[in-house]
Amino acid sequence: IAPDICIGAGSLSMPQDHSLSLLNWRTGAGLRLNSIQYLRAVAATAVVVYHAANSLLGQKAHLINLDYGTYGVDIFFVVSGFVMYYTTFGTAIRPGTFFVKRLIRIFPLYFILSTAMFAMVLLSPSSFNHESPDFLAYFESIFFIPHWNPLAHDLQPIIGQGWTLNNEMFFYVLFAASLYVP
Repeated sequence: IAPDICIGAGSLSMPQDHSLSLLNWRTGAGLRLNSIQYLRAVAATAVVVYHAANSLLGQKAHLINLDYGTYGVDIFFVVSGFVMYYTTFGTAIRPGTFFVKRLIRIFPLYFILSTAMFAMVLLSPSSFNHESPDFLAYFESIFFIPHWNPLAHDLQPIIGQGWTLNNEMFFYVLFAASLYVP
């Protein structure tokens, strides 16, 4: 019996040839889950519309409730969890390898953007309302350590949207640890 993987409006079936492992079926066929890409696009659009509407119109009542756009972040986290499971199921990936691969995808760009922001804050602190030229906060930011930002009155790294990456890194650590479970 070939299990079905139902995602969105479509479903995918594994080939009947059971000599082909799940990993080979996924990677050998070059399978890309388009439904997941569509879901990411919907989530990104929801978040962008939410932020754009609040930036342009303020927090006042809108014709439609745009606060639902914040659920886009939740969708991203769920998709991320699914992708982590989907890409590692049936493989012998080691926890350290999994974590390093994730770091390689995220850290370089985040480091560059955080460093650029920190340099701008150092050069012109009065131009920024929620960022401070604090070296400790900078290091906590680039190493994905949640920390209190007294100017923003929130747990927020030097790049505000980085809070999602702090959470994502925490999930990566937990998922990598779960790879030790047989």
